[in-house]
Amino acid sequence: MVPISTVKRNIHTTSRREPSPSPCLLIAKTLWSSLAASALEPHRFKKISFVRIMTDLASEKLNALMSGNVMLTAYFDESENTPERSKPDKLRVYTIAGCIGFDREWIKLNKKWKALLEKEVLPKWREVYGNDRVYFHMTDFANPHSKIYRDWPEDKRTRFLARLHGLMAKHTLRRVATGILINDYDQLTDEEKFVIGHPHAAATINCLKRIREWAIRENRKEPMLYVFEKGSVHDEKVRRMFETVLSLEQKMEYRISDLDFGDKRDVHALQTSDILAVESRWEICRELDPAITRQPRKSLQNLLKPKIDDWYFLDRTHMHAILQNPVVKKNREAQDLTEYVALAKKRRWI
Repeated sequence: MVPISTVKRNIHTTSRREPSPSPCLLIAKTLWSSLAASALEPHRFKKISFVRIMTDLASEKLNALMSGNVMLTAYFDESENTPERSKPDKLRVYTIAGCIGFDREWIKLNKKWKALLEKEVLPKWREVYGNDRVYFHMTDFANPHSKIYRDWPEDKRTRFLARLHGLMAKHTLRRVATGILINDYDQLTDEEKFVIGHPHAAATINCLKRIREWAIRENRKEPMLYVFEKGSVHDEKVRRMFETVLSLEQKMEYRISDLDFGDKRDVHALQTSDILAVESRWEICRELDPAITRQPRKSLQNLLKPKIDDWYFLDRTHMHAILQNPVVKKNREAQDLTEYVALAKKRRWI
């Protein structure tokens, strides 16, 4: 297993009355660059598959894919289970999942994915949602009360999902997923959360590190466009992390050509990363929650492709190891973070 690393995101502010973000940036950049060499090892999952595809490309950056200006693209989506009042001790996991692949493969996948949805899903979709765009969402598919899928017999559901998985496996180069155990994260102090970063940022960074290691190992030199789902409450966190925390040298190391956000209803690749994020979260819960005694889902077993998949989760052991990293401890001790932690809470960064 390779070392895991995570990072605290920067708190950007324009108000003169609020503290300067420089100490936050210092910790963030230190965490990003130094923890890869720590002795910390993540729990690694049985592998899973993620896929990507693009359909209506609305933005200029995404259109660049079609013209060949960007050779590789990585798409990311998140999945989180919400707390339940009746089950206060329920295991909660926040997962980020993503996949990279050649743009020409995403174009091929787009055509096949769209055709499959139009054949199998569109007729019922028109009855329920009219002319709204048809798209796939894993939690809706798994919901026994789904307006679209609830009447599907089990064999049809199995065949349909297997075909989606097949497209994902055929057109994907690398797939990564990282889950943060929220139960453990919530036990940290506010300052510790500030240093570790929001689960969305921490999981994203570990995924990027896994992609970087793969690119180095496979000698991949192509620049990558990183695409996240548009409309998430975490858009600004991701944007500032890419634009402010990462140095030019680090962007080159991570093969980052640009950052963009897409609508899951239009970008099929985000629908496929949704599948990976949901399935990986379910499997984390299955493996770690003693209340869950079932065997791995058949859909998960069908999705897994060990040669191209990397799964991780971050628990209290890894979080405390990060906090005890000598470089992190030195930076924390060198400054009073009280004002910055308060600002982070105010802006819901932690």
